[in-house]
Amino acid sequence: CTRPPRPQLSLPSPAPSSSLPMGCIPSKPKVKFQVIPDNYKTYEDVTAALQTAGLESANLIMALDMSKSCTWTGKASYGCGLHDMAADGFTAFSRIIHVVGNVLADLDDDKIIPCFRFGDVLTTDRSVLPLEGNDPNFRGIEALIEAYHRVMPTIQMSGPTTMAPAIQAACDIVRTTQSYHILLIFTDGDISSRARDAKAVIAASHLPLSIIVVGLGDGPFEILEEFDDHLPSRVHDNLQFVNATEL
Repeated sequence: CTRPPRPQLSLPSPAPSSSLPMGCIPSKPKVKFQVIPDNYKTYEDVTAALQTAGLESANLIMALDMSKSCTWTGKASYGCGLHDMAADGFTAFSRIIHVVGNVLADLDDDKIIPCFRFGDVLTTDRSVLPLEGNDPNFRGIEALIEAYHRVMPTIQMSGPTTMAPAIQAACDIVRTTQSYHILLIFTDGDISSRARDAKAVIAASHLPLSIIVVGLGDGPFEILEEFDDHLPSRVHDNLQFVNATEL
């Protein structure tokens, strides 16, 4: 495997609190959808912009795609599967998690990061499970990556790929905690149901939840690129797609 590149990142703006009643969807949103320009070049730019906008903290949630397509969608980009270990001791997934997560973790005050898996034989396209064991919470990025490396050899990858269960799990956390969260979804992009995932993204725009979808490998990423800027029925621009392979 070749070492995955260091991706650049832009982030959806936090949703205005006035448009975000918890646990329900307003019939007349007060904030109209606007596309957030992708103007950031580095992680430090993103963090600085969020702090300038008044965001002092944000809780992280992660969801990892373990669908079977990950075994071949990294062949052209990395010369191996996206969950295959490289010589540096990382997979394509864990390398990007390490880089992106450590930057955004600066915004997370308690450093407790819930992490879920989806697309394996136990979850398929119906649900999510904690990354390892029964508790989805990990204290810091390094603990999360260590658990990922432990559990991957035991995972039977399946599919099809859908982000909807992960988005719904994040929405449940936001409703429970009543606080702003950033959901990071790491996926190979082979989305099986545009309509189902679009519905989940639109519903999430009524909550204080920003979604960053990090695409790894060879794609296809057309649906994720569409979701980035072309779901105008959202209350706010709550999703940012990052093609980590092209950067």
